[in-house]
Amino acid sequence: MTGYLCPICRKGLEKNGNSYVCESRHTFDLAKSGYVNLLPASKMNSKTPGDSKEMVLARRDFLDKGYYEGLRDALAQKAGELSPESPVYFDAGCGTGYYTSAVISALKDPVCLGVDISKFATDVTAKREKRGLFAVASVYDLPLEDDSVDIITNVFSPMAEDEYRRILKKGGYLLYVVPGPRHLYSLKELLYDTPYENEVSYPYYQGFEEIERTECVFDVRLENAVDTERLFAMTPYFWRTPAGALEKIRALDGLDTVAQFYICVLRRI
Repeated sequence: MTGYLCPICRKGLEKNGNSYVCESRHTFDLAKSGYVNLLPASKMNSKTPGDSKEMVLARRDFLDKGYYEGLRDALAQKAGELSPESPVYFDAGCGTGYYTSAVISALKDPVCLGVDISKFATDVTAKREKRGLFAVASVYDLPLEDDSVDIITNVFSPMAEDEYRRILKKGGYLLYVVPGPRHLYSLKELLYDTPYENEVSYPYYQGFEEIERTECVFDVRLENAVDTERLFAMTPYFWRTPAGALEKIRALDGLDTVAQFYICVLRRI
């Protein structure tokens, strides 16, 4: 078994050559990079859902320079502390695989699965990381069995609490990364006349208890305007910033800012 279910009939998938097939003979071909597309056209909200190729490559290039290495290492360490031996690890919104690879390396003999709704992101992850099986799918309709996962990571992906609760074993952990109040504040000061801190909240997610919240904070020195623009494109500000924002960023030689995150540890009860 692959760990994935057929998104059409919800039966298990088996590898058959360069495809995955269920007993109802629904067939899903492997891409050259090794991922499988488990998002049927009937469940797509656009022709190419998720981040574009350009956005994905910009994020990959930014992260691979090590700007968020502090978060990557802290997340991997926390996952390693919490995980049992031989866990089933699931990355909800695997993006470019930057965090995924570090978490896999911190676990003891894991089975790794991961999805992203962007086929471009999933392709990058599959090229980077050969120790897992990655699929195009929505976190709101996961092709995974109930109670099948030991640990989930979610770095800036949607909080699909119903699906995460369904697939996570009782006592399993969800590591959910959210920005802190001063995250990228100097970037906000550049873009807005009246910048504001991010709101800190402690929402209740049914079926989970938050047992720990670890702050991860570090200085970031962006080397040039290109990297600053890449970071800007990764943030929600990109979609709601006034005209002229890009011109301000492109005029910079670089930028000093602070990255601040919380790693929220939620346990399935």
